[in-house]
Amino acid sequence: MGSTGKDEGASHEGRHPLPIHTMTSYLASEAGLGVLGSAGRHGVRAEEALHALAHSLRAFNVGQGMTMVIGPSPTGALLEVGVVEWHGDLAVVHAMPARRRFLR
Repeated sequence: MGSTGKDEGASHEGRHPLPIHTMTSYLASEAGLGVLGSAGRHGVRAEEALHALAHSLRAFNVGQGMTMVIGPSPTGALLEVGVVEWHGDLAVVHAMPARRRFLR
């Protein structure tokens, strides 16, 4: 939620990529990062999602506390990986091949 009270993730208009290169090594190596079962719903394995985080290219605040990170799988396919704060730690809750709206 932004200062306007609207969900900033409702539209991708006006979203800007946020560099998170200093954060990615933390995300990929910190013991407090979990991968929830829901992250594998689209067939992306936990190792692939973590690889995408460690090698992130862009990140978007999509609202409701989720950051969508775009990065490559070990094979080079671009993935979108959703990360939220979960009980004080970070958790991957979403992972799938990157959709066009995140690749613009």
